[in-house]
Amino acid sequence: MDIETVEVILTVAQCENYTEAAQMLRYTPSAISKRVSRAEKELGVELFVRGKKSSRLVLTPVCRSMVGDFATIRESWANITQKAARAVSEAHQSTLRVGSSEKHWISRNDEIVARFIAEQPATHVVVTSAAWTKLSEYLLQGHLDIAFVTMVDDFLRYRSVLRDGIADKFDVILVDRIRSMYLAISENAPEASLTNAKLTDFADYAIAFNEEFEDEDSVVRAHYQPFKHLSEQYGFRLKTVVVNTRQPSAYIIARKGGVAIPTPVPVVNVPGITSVRLTDWPSCVSEYCVVPKGKRTDAVACMLAIVERMRIPENNG
Repeated sequence: MDIETVEVILTVAQCENYTEAAQMLRYTPSAISKRVSRAEKELGVELFVRGKKSSRLVLTPVCRSMVGDFATIRESWANITQKAARAVSEAHQSTLRVGSSEKHWISRNDEIVARFIAEQPATHVVVTSAAWTKLSEYLLQGHLDIAFVTMVDDFLRYRSVLRDGIADKFDVILVDRIRSMYLAISENAPEASLTNAKLTDFADYAIAFNEEFEDEDSVVRAHYQPFKHLSEQYGFRLKTVVVNTRQPSAYIIARKGGVAIPTPVPVVNVPGITSVRLTDWPSCVSEYCVVPKGKRTDAVACMLAIVERMRIPENNG
């Protein structure tokens, strides 16, 4: 029994009339009758009998008990065809798997991805956010096609990066350098009235860092070093607190006061938080595009073309 016959049985059961069912399904009444007869022979049971009025059909008890099952078959077949159509569509649709550093601000890297989506609407973009150690792993394993990384200073100089031979495995393009650094603090703090400040104004604060900064070999430790050097220059001990500054939940701690979260751009739309720019910030935050060496797909080539158009040349950074 094919799915068309299942549809015929359900339609006849609904209309209780061959002629009406034929009109709904765009068949002839004789074609409807033949399909019902073939189904009854195949199943070995009678499905419909003539009612008191010769034009009406009556569902036999066994047919009435089967209607729900026939409806389930029709629904399951519809799901199957939809999934098959989706699979065919996705097979013909280009997919670009993009990695991105975890962060809480919108950057030029994000603008590049948005531009690609606007210019290549036929390409499905999947973005995965993670720390650099994971992103590099995914790139090398072929789970990502390209990644956008945000780091303090030049991460190609970091000991762990040099040890892993990143320069031999990836092409790294500098996208932008952000020269400013802000501290996100409670809007109720006395320092919240300042537009610009030095780190000494925050000597009593605990500066928030991600837990990786405690690892001497981690690239994330570079986020900590400029603050450490400044505090040593001014002669006070740098207080630190370990939270996940990449997550909005970190600002719950900052709102309570006494904790400052470093951010390269002013924090916006975070209730209870304001940002103060450090005038003595000695470093920069760099944004990179990282792609494995070797053959590239058309989607990756298109993304790299957009990177070249939108990146800030290093000598102008």
